[in-house]
Amino acid sequence: MNVYLVIALCFIPLILIFVLSTFFTKLKISTGIISVLFALLSVIPITFIQYLLTEFLPSDFFSSKNGIFFLFVKVLFFAGFLEESLKFLILFLFPSKKLNLKQFMAAALIFGITLGCFESAVYYLNSLHRAQIRHAELIYSLIFTRMISSDLIHAFCAGLSAFSVFATKNKKIYISPVIISILIHGIFDLFQYFDNAIKYFSIAAILFAVIELRVKYSVLKEYFTAKTQESNPPQNKKKPYTKKKKVSQSKTKTEHE
Repeated sequence: MNVYLVIALCFIPLILIFVLSTFFTKLKISTGIISVLFALLSVIPITFIQYLLTEFLPSDFFSSKNGIFFLFVKVLFFAGFLEESLKFLILFLFPSKKLNLKQFMAAALIFGITLGCFESAVYYLNSLHRAQIRHAELIYSLIFTRMISSDLIHAFCAGLSAFSVFATKNKKIYISPVIISILIHGIFDLFQYFDNAIKYFSIAAILFAVIELRVKYSVLKEYFTAKTQESNPPQNKKKPYTKKKKVSQSKTKTEHE
């Protein structure tokens, strides 16, 4: 398969998310482009960190020979904590004054999936390079499955972190979404390190991220709706004024007699 065609296919998820986000959330195209640019800028430190890991750590550092628990701790720190905390900090730079909760989440999804698409392109080029060295052929079905799943987990985890950022910018401490994004990303990468059927359990991590995305969005939406109602309480309706009929004094006296 043509190399340039595969690289172009890596960015199809970005185009889909971009179009859907601008259509359903009324997100401005300029804001979506800013999200893509922020993702491009964050590729540099993330790539640098990954380079340091591959260069200075032993080749079997991420193997499961020392047990699943130690592998999970390593993956959770390097893949989950480092990547998601960096995305969390970059999201604070997003212009959010004119964005509502849904639009800010959409901008974060574009930001996250852009990172995922670039990671997928790098993953494909690395796989192609290793295959050429070994004179082997790439199994493109496995590669595309890996790339799509990686794109989705980056997007959904960025969306979760966005809730913590949006809440903080609106004077509410809400750290559970970013913590969950770190855990989900770590679990996803843990399953991806296996070459057997266990790696397909990473789909469960993606589904869990979708559920958490929906739950956290509902919690924040309810909170901000209640806060808006408190700051703008509905005014009590005035009762319509009715004139009381005056009873003449003469009539009253006659009745008494």
